[in-house]
Amino acid sequence: MIVRYYCIVALFLISSLNCYEGNATNVFDIRDEQHIIIKYTVVAVFSFFLLYGIISNLLMATVCYSRNNLYSRPFILIVSQIIISNLISFIPYMTVLLPEILLSKKYGNFENNMDQSLIMHNLCLFIFCHATLFICVDVESLRSHSSTEIQCISRIIKAVLLISSKLFIKFWAIFLSITMLAMYSAIIRNIRRRFASINNETQKKYGMNTLGITKYERSMLIQAALTSGGLIIGAISFSFLSKVLIKIFDQKALLPINISHCLYIILYRCTLSTAFFLTNECARKYLCLRLRNNVVKPISQVQQNKLPEEVKPIPKKKITGVHEEL
Repeated sequence: MIVRYYCIVALFLISSLNCYEGNATNVFDIRDEQHIIIKYTVVAVFSFFLLYGIISNLLMATVCYSRNNLYSRPFILIVSQIIISNLISFIPYMTVLLPEILLSKKYGNFENNMDQSLIMHNLCLFIFCHATLFICVDVESLRSHSSTEIQCISRIIKAVLLISSKLFIKFWAIFLSITMLAMYSAIIRNIRRRFASINNETQKKYGMNTLGITKYERSMLIQAALTSGGLIIGAISFSFLSKVLIKIFDQKALLPINISHCLYIILYRCTLSTAFFLTNECARKYLCLRLRNNVVKPISQVQQNKLPEEVKPIPKKKITGVHEEL
């Protein structure tokens, strides 16, 4: 039963990665001459957090696939799926968004290029997950490319859902967050029930495993809160509050809203790795040990081999003439 829960949670976590990217950068006009400082600041911030997300996810993968880990095989499968999804989601930002902001001087074809980045993102996730789910979620970006098959699919989906795709995305994001929180609570309840049935002798014998599972439960609770809370906050803030801010501040609020929206999408993919290293002391110790063994020792060996000949100690000569005369 626990393995089934893990697989269902993995499906919901992976499918939630595409909920907010439809309207992330539709109007992102910061490349004119009046916004040069803002442009390079945004590029620097985006590059920093993209690098942080890639490195943190790769480090989490190395820790989870180590030999002396406390996590079970289903949890490692979930983590690996989420890491792959996060790395795939970073591709449009590195290949389309940042080069387009730096190289283009006019707004021009920016919207079309972002549609191409969304199509590429959806194609990667199409290979990784289910096709029908992502066609339902991202109908708006697929509609920009005039194709008869895509138009037929979008019409069928609209006829079945009987609501607009934007409204469907909002309710779908909230539904995913609630479902993931419920599935996490079910997993934790089964884990506690399993360890409550163990007698005192077994607990004394396997005390270290019990402590490890306690940290495991705590980290999963924090990850569930971050994941579900992030989805709910994103769905509410960027769908309802953005309209209110535009009505109050007119079009001036559109630029900071879009910047914060893109930054939120990038940071959301770093929450799992950040929570993993903050709540798991064994992972931090293992990572420090690997860095010392793989980085510090080779550097020290190279320095010892490159010592100059003058510094090397001179062998002592035996003095025999004085003793013979005495």
